[in-house]
Amino acid sequence: MQSAPFLQANQEHPEVETLLLEATERLGAARSWADVGQALRDLLVPRVASACWLDLGEGWADAAPPEAHEWKVPLRCRGEPLGILHVAAHPALDPARVGTLLTLLADRAGAELGLLAGPGAPEADSVLERAVEARTLQFFRASSELAARNRALEAFAALSRELATETDERRLVTRAQERLLALLPEGVSAYLEPEGDLWRLRSLVGDPRSEALRETLERGVPRGALATLERAFAEGKAAFEGVVPDRHGDPAHPLAHVGALAVLPLSVGGEARGVIAVAIFRQRTWQEADRALLVTAVRQLQTGLERSEALAQVARQHAQLEARAGELADLNRELEAFSYSVSHDLRAPLRHIAGFADLARGLPPGPDGRLERYLDHIATAAARMSALIESLLTHARLGRQEVRRVNVDLAALVQGVRLELAPDEEGRQVTWQVGALPGVPGDPGLLRLVLQNLLSNALKYTRGREHAVISVTAEVTGDEVLLAVSDNGAGFDPQYADRLFTPFGRLHRQEDFEGTGVGLANVRRIVTRHGGRVWAEGRPGEGATFFVAFPLG
Repeated sequence: MQSAPFLQANQEHPEVETLLLEATERLGAARSWADVGQALRDLLVPRVASACWLDLGEGWADAAPPEAHEWKVPLRCRGEPLGILHVAAHPALDPARVGTLLTLLADRAGAELGLLAGPGAPEADSVLERAVEARTLQFFRASSELAARNRALEAFAALSRELATETDERRLVTRAQERLLALLPEGVSAYLEPEGDLWRLRSLVGDPRSEALRETLERGVPRGALATLERAFAEGKAAFEGVVPDRHGDPAHPLAHVGALAVLPLSVGGEARGVIAVAIFRQRTWQEADRALLVTAVRQLQTGLERSEALAQVARQHAQLEARAGELADLNRELEAFSYSVSHDLRAPLRHIAGFADLARGLPPGPDGRLERYLDHIATAAARMSALIESLLTHARLGRQEVRRVNVDLAALVQGVRLELAPDEEGRQVTWQVGALPGVPGDPGLLRLVLQNLLSNALKYTRGREHAVISVTAEVTGDEVLLAVSDNGAGFDPQYADRLFTPFGRLHRQEDFEGTGVGLANVRRIVTRHGGRVWAEGRPGEGATFFVAFPLG
């Protein structure tokens, strides 16, 4: 008997390990040459060959000889020839692997034939031979278990490395499924998540070997259709089932070809996510080592998913901090502008009021009207200061006001604002070009203020044109609505475009165009609070276009 080649082949070709272990057990149980022949056929057909035939000479044969792709492997016992094993191997298999496997099986079968009575069989001490065979089987089992344990440890180490570097949840699940299938006999693994009345397929690794099973998985498995699935998910414990192929009574059933099934619940942070189902195509009794292997792999996956979720949470918090830092920077810039306005813009009207008031006090009423002019200047300066203060208060309130989001009809808003601005058009030739405007999610009152500022500015800065043209258009681009307000007015120097949206960031003289310089700053604050963007393009004397991007989500 040849025990060493078994172990050497076990190391070189781990994929034949299960078959060799099964061969040792089945051939050891044979009680006749016919039993040996039947055991070889059960082992090789259909996994390796389409047929096999045992020829022991002297007219003894247990089956008709195969014809195609025939292997002829000699059978010997202690060097003595016993017969020939004929095998019709599948042509797609690797000949080197097939040759190794058949040689090992022939050595094992020859050793067993030498123990059985038959024509021309050499005599042997059956008690001693069977003791040696039992010892060989023990060594082989120990070697198989050790090799399987080593492969499992290597797989877990590789999986740990992958889980430590990968952050995509779907890829994490797929890698774990691939590692599991590499350690088990031929099978398929599906990751399913509950969605309404169905189990939805999220990841499939391996070939289902059945169009019915593939279609069922892709279409969605009805909840309650598979008790093993429901039990594992509800209890949060792995479920293992030996599934007999004909248990469903229907050979067309999606699971009719499945030999064993394991269902492992997957949870992240204590929250149940789904189940990983592992189906084996051959009948299999789940051993403790199998159960520990699958449960440990899923626990590793859960740790990796929790780590991935923690990293994603950190990334979200980092993005929020960056956004908050940007808001603080904007507020600081506005605070600087406000400080400047307090020291300059608001002081100037006060100086005017004080100066003209002093002059008015020193003058008696007279026919030249100087007193009245001084008083007019005082009233104008006071009105300007009042407007500046009101603009600053409005700007401050916009930063604290709650945004109420509903679907806002931009077309209706534009029409309403135009009616309000109609008095500013008296005596002028103004052409409005208003395109189709969609609805956007937002606060109606705040968005009305945006359009009021943009359209009133367009009217104001086109006063110098004999024929003013103002256009309002919008288009949906991706996940946002882009609104554009254009005019053929005074325009501005594009290198100072950013100043337009800061408080008191005026680019024209007060004498030419009245205003407080806070309107566009209000526009920017409102649009930013809606999650949008605002910018402007223009040229001196060629008009300007103001763009507002509203998010649709």
